[in-house]
This record gives sequence, structure tokens and C-alpha cells, in this order.
Amino acid sequence: MKLSTYTLIFLLKLNFVIAQSITSAATEELEVICKAWGLIKYHHPDVQSGKYDLDNLLLRSLEDSDNGKPVNEIVKTWLTSINSSSITNTVDNTNMPMTDSHKWIFDTPALDNSLKDELNNLTKSISNRKFYVKTSKIGNIEVINEKQYSLDVVADNKHLRLLILFKYWNIIEYFYPYKELIGTDWSNILTRYIPMFISASSDLEFQLTFLKLTVEINDSHGNYFSPEIITFFGAKYIPSHFKVIDDKVVISGHYNQALATENNLHLGDIIFTVNGVSVKERMKYLEEYTPGSNSSRKKYNHRYSLLNGNEDSVTLGIIRDYDTIQQKVGRININDFDIPLHQPKWEMMQNGILYLRTWEISGKDIKALKKEMMKSKALIIDLRKYPKFSVGERLIEIIKDKKSIYFKRRIPDLKQPGNFISLDGRVSGPKGKFQYQENIAVLVDEKTQSYGEFIVMDLQSCKNVKVVGSQTAGAVGMMSKFNVVDDYSTAFTGTGVYYPDHTNVQRIGNKIDYEIQVSIDGLRKNKDEILNAAIILLTSKIQQQNDN
Repeated sequence: MKLSTYTLIFLLKLNFVIAQSITSAATEELEVICKAWGLIKYHHPDVQSGKYDLDNLLLRSLEDSDNGKPVNEIVKTWLTSINSSSITNTVDNTNMPMTDSHKWIFDTPALDNSLKDELNNLTKSISNRKFYVKTSKIGNIEVINEKQYSLDVVADNKHLRLLILFKYWNIIEYFYPYKELIGTDWSNILTRYIPMFISASSDLEFQLTFLKLTVEINDSHGNYFSPEIITFFGAKYIPSHFKVIDDKVVISGHYNQALATENNLHLGDIIFTVNGVSVKERMKYLEEYTPGSNSSRKKYNHRYSLLNGNEDSVTLGIIRDYDTIQQKVGRININDFDIPLHQPKWEMMQNGILYLRTWEISGKDIKALKKEMMKSKALIIDLRKYPKFSVGERLIEIIKDKKSIYFKRRIPDLKQPGNFISLDGRVSGPKGKFQYQENIAVLVDEKTQSYGEFIVMDLQSCKNVKVVGSQTAGAVGMMSKFNVVDDYSTAFTGTGVYYPDHTNVQRIGNKIDYEIQVSIDGLRKNKDEILNAAIILLTSKIQQQNDN
């Protein structure tokens, strides 16, 4: 018998409760093992030569821990087995505050004082070589030289499951530039997740537990997909997409208009039940599996799970105007919806306002675009879908009137893992003779993410630019990836990116000049309220210019 997603989540929650039966003392020892192993992995100069197998070192020690060997002896054995003669190139951090990544050393009663001193001395070590990570040209880390494991082997071995947990935890601990923005103490994550990873003894349990872990960093770049995960939440979609407005799930558009009509789905329909289960209750159960930097993006990411299923149909409870309807709706694979691939790259709207769809425009279109811009009296740049990578810089070159730095950044310091280096960002500015002089509105919402948010920041360094819309995804730096099992990976925002005044974009999103929230009434009337607000704004400015 197939179990519903709702039932499976209940059973998984029961397993997580059972996992808490693992003694707190055993969990505490494993926490110390995780932290000491990560410190040695990323700080010890000889480990950076690659001649020590850190995975096997940990796996053997986890067996020793199961057999009662004290954590103090385990860590001492590690340091004895690894040649420490090369720990000579050190930084004098006597007067420097200890980083959060190392405070645990002196807060751990299970370690004796001599071992604490030895570990603390290791934190001062500087190595120009790094075996397990390197930095990209942008400055985020790339995870390298990690052993790869298959899902079925990991799911059957609790020590391998802990190995995956410890790897991911230490990568975030040492190289995540936004650790202070996670919202919870990252150290406490181990206390909760060690028992869960020990008890997650099936393929699906392990993967769902890992997905829950990625959600903890509150990062729109963080996620974990695999065929099992997709099947768990459901690979089939109804023919319409939705938006969550004031905790109401509202049909906001259609993947396929003909199928939506056939299934009696209307714009503005409020869905309140899914196969008899309250939508609010369903969202609450799915929340811990739904990634995102902020609530706006998390609500958007419910599109992967809330109305999905593996069955060919679903019964939805719908509120339409003053009526309540129980509607059976067909589901199909999203790739079978025959969604139109392209829209016009730009179009001239009322009052000479030129509207640009950045996801359709590439760098090779700029020459033709200039001609259209010369005819226009104002410009709308829509960044509510992911733009093509060649468009941002080319747009700035014909809009910005002088060169300037438009962002600050922080990158991981590989010489001293756990520290970060603050740097200026790149300079952007004009190129060529043509510079656009008219007013510009930039459209954003929760779908504006990463490179899109980066373009917004660059545009905000130009004159006559206003941002119109709602909270963006809050994940603007370059992604770093970590392979979990088989070919399935997760990611996180690997570089810290900030406005020139050091304002955060991560989690918060871009600065917005005119905040516009989409309404249920607007959806029912098929209005693009953000676009309409931009048109009103620019029309007013055009009128002011004409009056002058």
C-alpha cells in the first residue's frame, strides 16, 4: 500500500522522536569528535599534503567511540598519528579574539588541558596548501578531493551517515560567510541532528534528514534534490501555479491554459484543502523541508511539494468568490505541460515606456536594444525571472554614467579557516558613447535571486533608478557545492556580498524603493500589480519632465 506524503512525514517525525533516545552523553562525545576532526582536517599542515585519509580516520574512531573509548584518547590518537613537526608556520593570535569556530575547545570538559592547548595551537597554524578546499576566482570555496559514497552504502551504515553530517557541518562552520545570519547557533545543530542521522536507516530517511539539515542554514541557494526526494513530494503537478498571500494559497497563473480550463481552475481561486487535508496544516508539516533565505522565498518554494503528488489527480477544496468547491484536478509531469519557451525580448508600452524581459535578452541583443532605448522616454527592467548571464554587465555599460564600486564582499580565508577577508567588489561603469538618460524602474519579487539580485545592486548604483516590487530571495553571492552521495549535491551561498554601505542582502533581499504586494483581487483580475505600479511611477516622471 502506498503511503501519502502526509503519512510518511508523520512516520518520519516519529522516527526523529525515537532518535532522541540516544543518550545526551553519547551525543556530546560525537559533537567533540566532529569538531576536533574538522579542526584537524582544515588546519593541520600535514593533512593538507593529502597523505592522510581523514575519512578512514574518522570512521575507525566512530567504531572506537561505540566501544567506549573516551573522546580525549581518540583525539590524542589522531594528533599522535599525524606528524606534527610541520606546525611551525603559525600566526600569533594571543591578543586576537578566538573565532566562534574554536571556542568549543576550552568549553569542553571531556578534553584535558594539554590536549586543549595542542588543539588551540593548531588553530594558529597557517598553511598555503589546502587539500580539501580551494577558492574560485570569485573567492568562494570549491570542495575538492572528497571521497564519494553511494546512497545505498551510506543508508546502511550509521558511521557513514555521521561522516556525511560531519563533513557538511564543518564546511558550513569554517567557510559559510553568513553563519551569523543563520538564526540559530550552528553548534546546537549537532546536538539535534546526530541522533537523527544515527536513526535514519533507510535511503529516504537519510535523504530527508539531510534535506532538513540544509534548510537549517536559511539560504535560498541551499537545497537537496534526488529522484527519491522528488518522488516523495510528488513528481506530478496540477496545470496551475500558485502564490501564498497572507497564508492563503491562491492560483496565480497557469502552466497550461487549456488544461487549467479543462480542470476548472481560475485565477484567484483560493485552495484550502488537498485531498481533505488543510493547506495550512500541510504547509506546516512541509515547512522543515522547504528551503529559503526568508519567508517570501520559502512560500515560493512550496511549489515543489504543496500540491504535488505521484497520482494522476488530486481533490482540491477551492474558495471561488462566495462559493466552496470540491474539484478533482488532473496532475501531469511538469515537462509535459507544453509551456511556451519564449516571450518577446522587449516591447514599447504606453507613454513611450520600454519594457525589458531580462530572461530573454542576451549580450548579443544590446546593439538592437540601444536603438529601441533611444526611442523611449523611460525604461522598465524586469528581473522577476532568472536573467541570462550575459545581460547584466552589458546593460550597466549603457546605463551607468560613471564608474563606481557597487558592492562589498567577504571571502573565506583558507590560511585561517573560520576567518573571512573583507574586500571591495568590482567596479562597473559606462562603455561606449551611448548612455541612457531617462528614468528606470526595476521589477523584483521572491523569484529575483542570486545573479538577479546582483544586477539589481549594480543598477542601484546608477542614477534615475528605482526598485519596485516585493522582497527578493536574499541569496546574492556565488554558490559553493558539496556532493552528498552519488551524483546528488547541495549548495550554499559561498561569498558574502553587501551593499557599499555594508547593508546585508542575504536573507533580507534587495533594497526596495516602492514596495508592492500582490493581492488576491489583482490575481483574479489578471493584473500585474508590480508592473502596473512601475508604469504609474514612470508615467508620472514623464509628465513632470513634460511640464518642466
